[in-house]
Amino acid sequence: MPHTFFTKLYKHRKPVISFVVVISVFFYAFWSSFATKDFLVVPEMFWDSHKEGSIIAEEFVALAESTQENLQKIKELEESGKADLALDLIRTEIGRSEILKSKGVELLKSLSQMTHGLSGIRPDEARAIAHEAISSRITTVNSLIDYSNALDQILRLLTSKVLYGDDIRSTLEEKINEANESARSINDLNIKYNDTIRKLESF
Repeated sequence: MPHTFFTKLYKHRKPVISFVVVISVFFYAFWSSFATKDFLVVPEMFWDSHKEGSIIAEEFVALAESTQENLQKIKELEESGKADLALDLIRTEIGRSEILKSKGVELLKSLSQMTHGLSGIRPDEARAIAHEAISSRITTVNSLIDYSNALDQILRLLTSKVLYGDDIRSTLEEKINEANESARSINDLNIKYNDTIRKLESF
């Protein structure tokens, strides 16, 4: 029996050898590509800072939305002659403005940590995506600063209107438009940042 088996194998040696060669080449190509594949490497510090920054950004967006609603209420209260209530709401918004500024400082700190972790990201293509995300966040901080500045001016204008009856209509409208534009920019940049991070996660 063994003799018969090896005899048959010998007779069909060419197809067998060809098959073995093909399989060998396939596995060599597979393992070579596997061994040389660039795996995603992202320092834990980067992800931790990203998560922290995302929470801060979401908090800022929520605060900004509430502020925009209250600015409209302040205008309505002032126009209806309820100056005291309008001033109370202005004081609330001044406090909220300080919180918004502190959120900006916190976001900058998380960005600093993400930047420190940038050099540890591999491969280069993934690092480029992470850099794009950080750049988007930096632009967000700039829009955040613009929003806070516009909000401060709006609150000062409303205070002078309520207390002294100053005519602020044209200037107020201009500053409100600036604040709204900055708020829209923050929302758009936040969406862009999240899309870029998802791209990095799925690299």
